[in-house]
Amino acid sequence: MRHWPWMPGNTRRAVGVCFEGDQVHWAEIVWVRRQPPRLLHWGCASRQALVGLRQWRAHWRQVGMQARHAGLVLHETSLVRLRLTVPAGLSAAERWLHLEEALQDQLPWPLSDTAWDCQWLAPVQPQTKPHEVEVVAAAKGQVREQRQWCRQAGLRLMRLEPEAQAQSRAERWASLWPEPALAHPAAAHLALGLALGAVTP
Repeated sequence: MRHWPWMPGNTRRAVGVCFEGDQVHWAEIVWVRRQPPRLLHWGCASRQALVGLRQWRAHWRQVGMQARHAGLVLHETSLVRLRLTVPAGLSAAERWLHLEEALQDQLPWPLSDTAWDCQWLAPVQPQTKPHEVEVVAAAKGQVREQRQWCRQAGLRLMRLEPEAQAQSRAERWASLWPEPALAHPAAAHLALGLALGAVTP
């Protein structure tokens, strides 16, 4: 996770937040070590009705939401996904330098304005074969907007991740809903996946 600045910290309680038009969907979970996670609270609110830290804090108290660590989403339309090749025989520092240079050539914005993460796909013979690398990148401006919203809502951004990743996690834990999962909108499911990603079980 080289240049992706927000990853889970040492927290057991978190809220996932997902925006859908004017609505803010959220889900709060707690995950105690060696126990399954529990869904505590969930709901939605209007972004226009709640403005500023004081109103959001009053809203959280009213609905019983106590988490202060948050997970938010970067939608696929705001991401750039690339598969790059790094030559064999390079040192670790040289591999990162090659990757950064390749990224700069293919991104629609400067690398200095980019938050990015990658996964190295190990070759069959690491010393003689090139490395394939999958990269996901986003403009830092969009990342800053998410962090700023969290501050206005009295939250601390702990994890920021692609939509598909959070959706997959929400599907694996759909049994956490006390009623059939289909009774909840897609944004609520996404919020659950984001909350689960922001905790350290």
